[in-house]
Amino acid sequence: MRRILSLVFLATLVFSNAFAESNPPEGIDRDWYVKHYDFYTIPDTFYTYEGEFVFPEGFHRPDSSSLTPFQFWVSHFPTWHSGKSVGAWGGSRYRVPDSISRVVHFPWHTRGFRDCGIPIRLMGEFLRYQHREFDLKIIPKNGVTITYEEFLKGKPVYNNRGALRFNPDKQRDTSMKEFNRSVYLGMRNTTYQSLTANCDSITPIELAPGDLYVGHDEKSSEGFAYVIMNMLVNDEGEKIYTFATGCALTCDFHVPLVSEDRRNPWLTVEQIIEYAPDFEQTGFFRLPIQ
Repeated sequence: MRRILSLVFLATLVFSNAFAESNPPEGIDRDWYVKHYDFYTIPDTFYTYEGEFVFPEGFHRPDSSSLTPFQFWVSHFPTWHSGKSVGAWGGSRYRVPDSISRVVHFPWHTRGFRDCGIPIRLMGEFLRYQHREFDLKIIPKNGVTITYEEFLKGKPVYNNRGALRFNPDKQRDTSMKEFNRSVYLGMRNTTYQSLTANCDSITPIELAPGDLYVGHDEKSSEGFAYVIMNMLVNDEGEKIYTFATGCALTCDFHVPLVSEDRRNPWLTVEQIIEYAPDFEQTGFFRLPIQ
């Protein structure tokens, strides 16, 4: 709570108290969401940043031409409604609605859906959406690099030191099921440290939707992984962001509560750094699929 109140004070210094709500961007409706995010499951309606959050006065989305396809895709990710709790593995409830900003609409089916594994899943979903499944490349915490091509012709096994390798196996046909299995394999073999090995380091000034802020201890046994989900800009060149995260154990991907207003999740880079836990190794990173 101390950190949240501190951020509220900082936000008051930076932003006006007046907010401007807007409708979904022109041309975006539920059919658009189903086309771009085929895992979207809510019938008859859809929830967007424009509908669920307030935009600080003077701030707006950047021109889409300034974003890569991946950045644009992440920045328009669907959300859940305000009454959605953060669910955890086994059907339990990790957080009640009022303790978060919003749950991100990103269904999951594996224990690998941890905070450090979620960016791997995002990368996989985007590659599948673009029909680029064979571009999948995941550096695991220990062992050989996971590619979709190797996965289809091999059986994943581990040696006595836990290093992943592929034994020759009967060639399998490509399918959504097989691709998802290859992504899940990557998620289960991802730690905070190995996640950053899959990325390029960037500076805070380069930060954009889809980028990561990751921190961990020396052994990578504890840490955090934040995904920058959206970015707004103003005419003075200032930028504000939202981020989402999961849990050290499996739970829903969600936008944390960073102010007293659940509809105001926007932070500067400096405020994101302040909000995050303290770890020996931290940095901003970019996945290599833009």
